[in-house]
Amino acid sequence: MPQDLRPPTPPAPPTEVLGAPAQSPTKKWWQHSWGAAVIGIVGLLVGVGAGIGASGSSSTKTITAEGRTTTVQAAPPPTRTVTHVVVHTHTVTQTQAAAPTESSPNGGSGAEVQTFSGNGGKSLGTITVAKESTLEWTNDGAIFQIYTNAGVPVNSQAHSGSSVLEAGSYSSFQINAVGNWTIKIVPK
Repeated sequence: MPQDLRPPTPPAPPTEVLGAPAQSPTKKWWQHSWGAAVIGIVGLLVGVGAGIGASGSSSTKTITAEGRTTTVQAAPPPTRTVTHVVVHTHTVTQTQAAAPTESSPNGGSGAEVQTFSGNGGKSLGTITVAKESTLEWTNDGAIFQIYTNAGVPVNSQAHSGSSVLEAGSYSSFQINAVGNWTIKIVPK
């Protein structure tokens, strides 16, 4: 066999394309700056999700990607202040009894002096008058009225007065007044 007697061809000199970026060894995706950003975002999302799902507890998640470890600490839950205000109300009700009468308005002979006092409206029931009498009254308010089954013996804006009260039985003896008042029935 014939041998090739030509000298070996020397290797071609290295050439470089002008303006082209230099080739670097191939990097894995997480080694690029955008890969680190992706890992950070994923870690943040996992941490936020864990914080929401943990119902107020703090949690730590560890993500492992090809030998590199990133730890993300979830933010603690927000603090809230609750203030309780308790109000106690105490109501006191006082009942003012009518002043005692000098004679009983119910069942008495009606010949004695009868007196009554109060404040505001009041029902005195049935009043018996044995003989013609004088009805004397005082009031410190703006109006004073007496109603009975026999009509209206008093309707006044004065602070005192008197009128004649015929003998008889007056049922539904009702006082309508503003302020404190007194009534005196004096037989003639």
